[in-house]
Amino acid sequence: MTFDSETIAKSLIAMLSQGKNPVDVAKHLESFIKKHSLAGQIPSIVNYLDVFDGRAKSLDTLKIVGGNKLSNKNLERIKNITGAEIGTQTEINTDRKLMGGFIATYNNVRYDASVKGQIEKLQEALLTNGN
Repeated sequence: MTFDSETIAKSLIAMLSQGKNPVDVAKHLESFIKKHSLAGQIPSIVNYLDVFDGRAKSLDTLKIVGGNKLSNKNLERIKNITGAEIGTQTEINTDRKLMGGFIATYNNVRYDASVKGQIEKLQEALLTNGN
C-alpha cells in the first residue's frame, strides 16, 4: 500500500481538529512513518502542512479593497458586517476603479458594496428584464 504526503498531512490536520493531543498525534506519526518506511516523505508532509496552514490563515484574514481610503469608523462597520472578530488580521488596499464603497472578503465570503458592483448589478438586471 502506498501513502502520499498530502493524504498523511490531511490526516494529521483532521486528528488535531478532532481535539486529539498533539503529542499523541506526533507519536502516532512517528510510529506510522517507521512502520511504513516513509522517512523520505517527511519534507513533503511538512510542506503540505505549511500549505494548509497558509490557506487557513488566509481564510482568517479580512481583506478589504476600498474605492477610497477607509476611515477607522468605516473599517469598524465593515468588520461588523463581515463578522470579523476583534484582533482579526486585516489587509486593506485601494482601487479607484471601484468608484467608492468597498469589497471585503472574510472566511471565503465576498461582500461587494462598491459603486462599481452596484452599477454592474443594475446593468445586468436591466439587460435581463429587457429581454
